Amino acid sequence: MVWSSAQPKNVGWMVERTFGQHVNKLTLVWTREQMGLSKVDYARKTRTTKDLSRIWEALGSSFNGKTTILLDDSPSKARLQPYNHICVEEYVNSARGAAEKEDDLVAKLDGLSLGVDGDDETLLAVIGILDCIKGEDDVAEWVKGGGLSSGKIAEVLQWYTDPNILHDWAKLGKQALGALHEAKSIPS
Repeated sequence: MVWSSAQPKNVGWMVERTFGQHVNKLTLVWTREQMGLSKVDYARKTRTTKDLSRIWEALGSSFNGKTTILLDDSPSKARLQPYNHICVEEYVNSARGAAEKEDDLVAKLDGLSLGVDGDDETLLAVIGILDCIKGEDDVAEWVKGGGLSSGKIAEVLQWYTDPNILHDWAKLGKQALGALHEAKSIPS
């Protein structure tokens, strides 16, 4: 699922550029329209909050606080469910320029290979984190317990600012991609 506080046309463009031919695999794509904003706030730049209970209501009982992770660069957007949030670095213009050259981020993931310089370390780290938590019974408890940064609660919000933590997660992300690549090449 994708939920962005951007306008629908911008979200559509981002989703197409990011997921390419895999867009149809997304369960939902929500935009600023699902933020619960007044008409005045919708039309202006205003602080927004992503209330995950809206998603849980829309998707049903298998989606809840134990199973949902919000990847977002803004802690304020996750203020209602802070332990379901994994904060990532803000996507700045230099990264945007590189991404615009790649039409399909999912296809680009196949190109992220073990040991190749220039890989997006934050993207690899997120892959490592998601691979790690996929087996957790309660992702919010994992985050709350310091799972992102070896139990150092103070670092949870900005785990990516510690080069050692970022590198460790990126290494796990590369391993997860390697395992996925191997699994895809094994005939069933």
